[in-house]
Amino acid sequence: MRQLFNTLLFLAIAQLCKAQITVTSSTFPVAGDTLRYAFDDRPALDVQSLFSPPGGNQNWDLSKLVARSVSLQVFGPASAGKNANSYPGAELVVADAIRETYYNLSNTRLENMGFAGVDPFGLSLNARFKLLPAYVERRSPMNFFDINVANSSVFQGFSLNELPDVVKKNLPTSATLIDSIRVRIAFTRNDVVDAFGTLKLPFAQYNVLREKRTEYISTRLDVKTFLGWLDATDLIVNQNTAFAAVFGVDTLVSHHFYNNTTKEVIAQLNFNTAQNQILSVRFKAPPRATVPVREVQPPTAQLQVIPNPVDEEIQLSFVPLISGKLRIELHDALGRTLKTSQVEVAQQQKMSWQMPGHDLPNGRYTLVLCTADRLETVPLVVQH
Repeated sequence: MRQLFNTLLFLAIAQLCKAQITVTSSTFPVAGDTLRYAFDDRPALDVQSLFSPPGGNQNWDLSKLVARSVSLQVFGPASAGKNANSYPGAELVVADAIRETYYNLSNTRLENMGFAGVDPFGLSLNARFKLLPAYVERRSPMNFFDINVANSSVFQGFSLNELPDVVKKNLPTSATLIDSIRVRIAFTRNDVVDAFGTLKLPFAQYNVLREKRTEYISTRLDVKTFLGWLDATDLIVNQNTAFAAVFGVDTLVSHHFYNNTTKEVIAQLNFNTAQNQILSVRFKAPPRATVPVREVQPPTAQLQVIPNPVDEEIQLSFVPLISGKLRIELHDALGRTLKTSQVEVAQQQKMSWQMPGHDLPNGRYTLVLCTADRLETVPLVVQH
């Protein structure tokens, strides 16, 4: 009887191991790769069935996802970037009209070294941001039961002359006493590969590993006075609560599903902090011939909101790539459409467009320019 039990146990373990996959560096992007991701900001998914406990041979049904937009991530050699000299050791760059992101690539890791371009804080500042140490985006090999911790940080200073007026007027003391400011961002991420099984998308299904990521992002702001560097975050937020959307501590929980043959992440589910709602899903885009979707394009150099942050009125300046009707939508941080407007545009003729902003609560928003087959987006912050 004992021999029979051991045999059955061995067969069960063998079957369990057989069902698992190992994700290797062959799935890392290389120069010349273009990764296509779809985005669903209103996923009709059952959070209880998807937020499953750890374990093997699971089934995740994401077949109801809708590809509301598609974005392209084009990887080139780092030497092709305009700011390559500022990121020594980088092998790859992803560039769009507002930012260049540099990556270090090895057999064991894909790491984000930083980016050059518009700041991520919604202040419309340009700089060369460096992540120290580099921010780990992918690891190899990846196996069931893997546990990792990742840490990174950004320290970026700006002179007072670089700051928009909406920031200057909310500094905790007279601007004449401040020489410069410094933004500090600290990332701490816990990664656990806690499950494996089969994931079903609207157009295909994949054998996957699930990695649960819990990330804590602390964003602080220092000011430099004759006393040296002082942490002014709490004073600024108390003076203008709109800055609470930018500064403080955020907790991000997400599930990442990886396949051992596909370079795209098969799906990334973004949960709210309570982990009882799926806010959005980024997933491998369907084949072009399967689902007609509009591709999200990076903003053109001439597409910008001035000033940003916004107070009383949203002012958008852009150069349309087509002639005809263009729809402009304002979305909140959850992707909900708050306002829409239609304008008639002429190709390559600079346009200015305004929308009242005085009735909007403080926070982060996105403007979306829509045509029949194209989307362009630009972020903005409302601060009254």
